[in-house]
This record gives sequence, C-alpha cells and structure tokens, in this order.
Amino acid sequence: MRRFLFLGFAFAILACSKTQKPTALQYLELTDLITDTLYLEKDTLTKELGSAFAYFETDSGQVLLTFRDNRLLF
Repeated sequence: MRRFLFLGFAFAILACSKTQKPTALQYLELTDLITDTLYLEKDTLTKELGSAFAYFETDSGQVLLTFRDNRLLF
C-alpha cells in the first residue's frame, strides 16, 4: 500500500513540475476571414438543393456543386 502511495505522490510531483510553453494568441480581423458570401434565391424548383455547396473555378468557368439524392448537381 505504501508503494502505491509513494508512486502516486512521485507521479503527482513529476506531472506538476513540467513547465508549459506560453501559448501565443493570434488576433485576426473578421473581415480577413470572410472571403465570399453567396445568396441564392430559392423557388419551387430549387428549394430542395440544401446549403452544402462547393465552389470551383475550372477551365470552362466557375462551377457551384452540390449533392442531392446521391447525384452530383452543378
């Protein structure tokens, strides 16, 4: 029983004696984080598209992709 008490005490001293590196806080402006905002007007034909879109620029132009019912829509 004394061994467990001694090991627990030794572990607590070793765990508490480590010095942590100071963490640097990074300050960012909100306008730097916002890159694009996309507003879609939905009607009866597009109301079930959802909100998870992916934007790509290809050789043929700009493409907006999403999945619906296991189909890729662009």
